[in-house]
Amino acid sequence: MIDNETINIAVTYHGVDSYLYQTTDGAKNCEAIEIFPRTEDVKYVDGYIPVFYSDNKQNGIIILKVVRENAVYELFVTDNAGNLLRLDYPPA
Repeated sequence: MIDNETINIAVTYHGVDSYLYQTTDGAKNCEAIEIFPRTEDVKYVDGYIPVFYSDNKQNGIIILKVVRENAVYELFVTDNAGNLLRLDYPPA
């Protein structure tokens, strides 16, 4: 949770169309959030619960399991409450 109205919801079951959703109205409506463009070689993506710092809710991280031929865990960071997430390290 970023504040009382903004909540991020991660999805770890890879049968759905998206892996991360956000609501800004207390969960009345949810919008799919894409962190990176999915290419044809990506079989699926699992999102894990985003974590935001308690003393500065603008800063946070999310880990994605990106499955192509092999699974790779990628760490994304934000300093603006998840509006822009960037890869924190190049995947192996």
